[in-house]
Amino acid sequence: MVHEECPTQTLQSVEITFNIIETFQEQNPFAVTELDDRLGHPKSTIHSHL
Repeated sequence: MVHEECPTQTLQSVEITFNIIETFQEQNPFAVTELDDRLGHPKSTIHSHL
């Protein structure tokens, strides 16, 4: 069984990833908790994108 994401989920995933990359460009390093506070996404979401 293949899990297919709908386009909205895919776009949201790409947006989260780009937000993380942009944050790292501004200041590196960040802990997952700091990214959570800054971006407003759960730590589990940020961790999966890293």
